[in-house]
Amino acid sequence: MIITKRTNDSQFPAYYLVYGFGIPLMQITLITCIYVLYRIYRKNQLNHFTWKRIPMSLKFPLYMAINELFMYMVLMTDQLRPMIYKTNWDGVPCRLLGSSVFFLSMSNMILVSNIAVITFKAVCHEVTVHTGKYDWKLLLFNVTLCTILTSSVYPYAGQSKYWCYNDNSNRSIFMPLLSVGIQVFFFCITIISFFFVLKRVQVQKSLKDSCIIGLKEIVKSPSNYKSNSIDDEKGSPKQILERVVARKVLTYILNYFIQWAPIAPYTVGAIFGYYEDWVYVLTNIALNCGGLLNFIAFVRNEGWSDEA
Repeated sequence: MIITKRTNDSQFPAYYLVYGFGIPLMQITLITCIYVLYRIYRKNQLNHFTWKRIPMSLKFPLYMAINELFMYMVLMTDQLRPMIYKTNWDGVPCRLLGSSVFFLSMSNMILVSNIAVITFKAVCHEVTVHTGKYDWKLLLFNVTLCTILTSSVYPYAGQSKYWCYNDNSNRSIFMPLLSVGIQVFFFCITIISFFFVLKRVQVQKSLKDSCIIGLKEIVKSPSNYKSNSIDDEKGSPKQILERVVARKVLTYILNYFIQWAPIAPYTVGAIFGYYEDWVYVLTNIALNCGGLLNFIAFVRNEGWSDEA
C-alpha cells in the first residue's frame, strides 16, 4: 500500500478548512443519529407498534439515520488519517473507501426518491405500494442497484485531493459523469413527486390546524365518529392521517435537496478537472450535515417528548 504525501504548503489553509468543518460535523452526525434511533425505538415501544404499523414518517428518519451512520464510519476512515498525517490513502484501500462513499451516496439518493414516489402514490392517487415485510422489496431494490452501479465505478475510484473518491490521476470522467447522471435523474423524480404531494396536501397553517383538530376529535370520540362528520376539505380519518404523515415525510425530502445540491459543484467540477479548494470545503460540509438535518426534521415533527 502506498501513501502519497501532500507537500504543497499553499494547501494547508484549505486543508484546515476542509477537515476543520468536516470532522466536527461527523461527530455531530454520530450523536444525532444515535439520538434519532433511540427516540424511534422509544416511540415504537410506547405505542406498541408492529413493523407494519410504523408510519413512513418514522421509517424514513430511521433509514436515513442508519445510512448516515455507515457514511460516518466510511468518512472517518477516509479522512482521519489524511487529517492527522497530511497524507492520502492510495491503492486498494483508497478504491474501497471511494467506492463505499459512492455506494452510500447513491443509496441515500435512491432511497429518498423511492419514498418520495411511494408518498406521491399514496397521497395523490390513494394507491398503497406494498414493500414487503420489513420493507425488503424497497431495500433489496436499493442495495441491488447501488451494488451494480458501484461495481461499474470501482476501477475508477481512487485518490482525490483531500480524500478518496474519484481518482484524479487518471483523469477519467466516467465516475463523476455517472454520478451526475444518477443525481439528475433521481433529483428530477424526487422534486416532481415532492411538488405534487406538496400541492395535494396543501401545506398551509389553516389546513394543518383543521387536520389536528379533526384528529383530536377522532381520538376523543372514536365511537361517535361518522365518516361524514368532517367535511370534504378535511377528508376522511385515513386521508387526514395521510396528510399529516405526508407533511412529515416532505420535511425529510426537503433535507435531501439541502444536503445534495451543494455537492453538485464537486461532481460536475470533476468532469472538467476543476479541483479548487472551496469545492472540497463545501462538499465536506454538505456531505456531513445529513445526520444533523435528519435530527432537526425529526425533532420538528415528533417533538422532544417520547409520550405515546
